[in-house]
Amino acid sequence: MSLKSYLKSYLYSYKFRMLTMLCFIASMTSTVAVANINTLKAELKPYQKLTRQELANKVINHPNIGLSKLHTNGIKDSATPYLNVVDFGKGRPSKLSSYGRAPGGTTEISEVLLQVMLALANRGFKFRITEIAGGQHSFSSRHYLGLAFDINELNSRPVNNRNPYYKRFMALCRKLGATEVLGPGDADHSNHIHLAWPRSLVNQHNSSSNSNS
Repeated sequence: MSLKSYLKSYLYSYKFRMLTMLCFIASMTSTVAVANINTLKAELKPYQKLTRQELANKVINHPNIGLSKLHTNGIKDSATPYLNVVDFGKGRPSKLSSYGRAPGGTTEISEVLLQVMLALANRGFKFRITEIAGGQHSFSSRHYLGLAFDINELNSRPVNNRNPYYKRFMALCRKLGATEVLGPGDADHSNHIHLAWPRSLVNQHNSSSNSNS
C-alpha cells in the first residue's frame, strides 16, 4: 500500500471513529435528559394535583422549609420569599423588589418551584430560602421570571464549602430539573445555593392559563 493510500485509509477510519463517538455521546446525553424528565415527573407527581393554595400552605407550614421575611441585605418589602409564596397561594402575581438592579413589578412564580421545595424537604433536607422573585440579581436573572430560588442554610448549617450536604443537595436539584445550579466553588456563590429552572416553564404556564380562561 502506498503512503498516500495508507493516509487516505487512516483518515477515513479516523472520521468513522469520531462519528461513532459523537453518536454515542449524543445518545448518552439524550438518555440522561430522558432520565431527568422521568425523575422530575415521578418526584413531583404527588404535588401536581394540589391547588395553588394547598401547595403554598404546605410550603409555608413544612418544618423543613424556612421562608425569609427579610432580604439578605436586611431590606423588608412586599417581595420577600414568604410574601411571594403567600401571593402565589392567593392566586395573584408575586411582587419583585424595586431597589438597586431589581426591576419592580410582578411575576408569576412557577408551581414547579414549590413542588420542588416540597420534594426536597420530604427527602429530609432542611433549608432556608432567602430569595425567590424578590431581591436584586443580574438583569437576565430567572428570579425575575419566578423560576429560581436561593438558600443560605442547609440542614441547620450555613451554606459554604464546609457544609457536608450541599453537593448532594445540588445534585438532587439537577435531577429535579434545575438547569442552573450554583453554589460554593462558583463565583459569587460561596455562601448560598442558587437554583433555576428552564425559561420554557414560563411558556407552559402561559399556555395553561390561556386554556383555563
